Amino acid sequence: MELSNLLDKVTNKKELHKKFLAIELTDDIVQAAVWQVVDSITEVVSVGTPVPWNGDEGNLEELITAVDTTITKAIEQLDHSPTEVIFGIPNTWIKNDSLVQEKRTYLKKISQDLELTPLGYVIVMDSLIRYLRMQEGTPASAILIQVADTELTLAVVIQGKTQALKTISRGDDVAADVESTILNCAQDFKQLPSRFLVFDGMHDLEEVVQNLTLVDWVAKFPFLHIPKIEALNKDIVIRALCVAGGAEVAKSIGITITDQPVKPENIENQAEDFEALGFQQEELKDLETTNSSLPKPKIPHITLPHLPLRTLLALFVVAFVFFIFAGSLWLFPKAVVTLTLEPKQESTKFIITMDPSTSAVIDAEKLIIPVSTVTTTVQKEGTIPTTGSKEVGEPAKGEVTIYNRTLVKKTFPQGTTLSASGLKFTLDSEVSVASKSVGVDYVDVPGKETVKITASAIGEKSNLPSGTEFTIGAFATESFIAKNDSALKGGTSRAVAAVSAKDKTNLINELKSQLELEAQQKLQEQGDLIYLLPNATKITFENYSNKVGEEAETLSATISITVSGYELSRATLTSLGKQKISQTLIDSQLIGEPQVKIGEGDAEKTTVEVAALTLPQLDISQLQNNLRGVRGEAAFNQVVGTIPGLKSATLAISPSWIPKFMKSLPRKAENIEIKIVSTSQ
Repeated sequence: MELSNLLDKVTNKKELHKKFLAIELTDDIVQAAVWQVVDSITEVVSVGTPVPWNGDEGNLEELITAVDTTITKAIEQLDHSPTEVIFGIPNTWIKNDSLVQEKRTYLKKISQDLELTPLGYVIVMDSLIRYLRMQEGTPASAILIQVADTELTLAVVIQGKTQALKTISRGDDVAADVESTILNCAQDFKQLPSRFLVFDGMHDLEEVVQNLTLVDWVAKFPFLHIPKIEALNKDIVIRALCVAGGAEVAKSIGITITDQPVKPENIENQAEDFEALGFQQEELKDLETTNSSLPKPKIPHITLPHLPLRTLLALFVVAFVFFIFAGSLWLFPKAVVTLTLEPKQESTKFIITMDPSTSAVIDAEKLIIPVSTVTTTVQKEGTIPTTGSKEVGEPAKGEVTIYNRTLVKKTFPQGTTLSASGLKFTLDSEVSVASKSVGVDYVDVPGKETVKITASAIGEKSNLPSGTEFTIGAFATESFIAKNDSALKGGTSRAVAAVSAKDKTNLINELKSQLELEAQQKLQEQGDLIYLLPNATKITFENYSNKVGEEAETLSATISITVSGYELSRATLTSLGKQKISQTLIDSQLIGEPQVKIGEGDAEKTTVEVAALTLPQLDISQLQNNLRGVRGEAAFNQVVGTIPGLKSATLAISPSWIPKFMKSLPRKAENIEIKIVSTSQ
């Protein structure tokens, strides 16, 4: 062996880190990524930007340009461009277990124009299912929903196997499309997996997830409980193609892959399609065994060299020590893997019926909870600024002369109303005015009398000028009229703060809310969970510093209220809450005790809100098997990196005397201890 080749193998530079391309192709987008095999595990090196294209209207040149663009993005940080490629295609490109002719032309043209060597193709949905199994440690059971611009593909997956697969043209309402698709296949299932996984490489799926959560799935289809609906990362498909699909293709070309079995029929199908594309792949043929008689070979006699006894003993000791050392490397190494996981907040609500009767008992099925009635009285003072206003000031005053044009003497009592310029005035005293008389030249002379008047309203508007005529009561001016010889004076006004009816209501409501909270805290100090009965709060005392309409900058009040409510057992509600929230969990487990809170309701029923922290439910046995014999930090991170919610992972291998170059995780699964730690601890 040449020295350069030996150094390459020792430093693990070339063949062990050979890089490959993966290209996802659909009728909407193309996306490329670079992957490699390190320590027998496939890993993603870089991911290109997804490039949209129109498979219905676009031409082949546009597709090749889009592929070239995303490949360029994926390899921009690499020293050289990989040429060997695997393709990820949708199930709609397959017909009668083979690529449709048009799509076959696509792959061939892409490979020729971009000088790529195809290794095979993988159906996107299959690689995603395998990838989910690798991430979660167990075969997935879920309804996978791929949302494209014009199509929607739905797969019912149970224990990692596709039980139903349908592709339909999508409309504006994705939730309705999903409902109709499930309806077409629901009759084939006694029970559907209560988990939706929605994915798409280009669009934000938050609105789709929200619309799906509004559907009453349990009432319409055979779900065990309300499905959990999740949106997968946008690059989930290309990563699944690299990690899961790449592992299958890597094995088919002779690269060793850890714990990723490949079904033989998949490789056969790939080989058939390679040839159809115009690429050659050698077929493996079974070797035929012959039974023809062969002459017995003559075995030459070999004389072994004679070794001294001391040398033989030394060799025996060395061999014995070697086997003891090798055996100890198998039996004694132990490892402690500490996984720090980020908990998720889960919550649910349910309605309970409260029974205050003395004979009440807990009915967990019907959610009937016995309660006891409690009452307390609390008092509080409070002050708020006033928001009302009023006018204060003085009315205008002066004198008028009343003229009587009738033949009868007229007496006007005190308070008689006079009007002028839309304003009202009153007589300050009673006045009698003589009837009219005949004057010189037989001209009528009205009777007249002077009297003081005061404006009915305050303000400067009542300061009327001299010569103003006043009507008296409802009398016609042809009969009686008044006139001032001097201007009216003294009318003033100004706006001041005053107590409004709204101020009083606001102060009552503010104090009442504070007192209800104080009453609840006071009752809880004496007992357990307290539910205040609606409309059971009574104001027993109230006193205010000012009346409504009075001038005041602030309004103060002192009120007392009596509050009635129900006392509930926290332990009982916590137990029920734990049971209810556990029913909503899929592949996760509770940590710690859930927190319960009583919501709003009426005198008989109320809502209970439950919140709890959860961690993923890991298959410890599977994880131990996956970690057996793993060597190197990169390989270790590759295995544990698929664990959902992983924050950090640490590894401690003992005994410490094992040489560093020989250190690996134990090959016995039972010698690997897995510790789960939450970041909330």
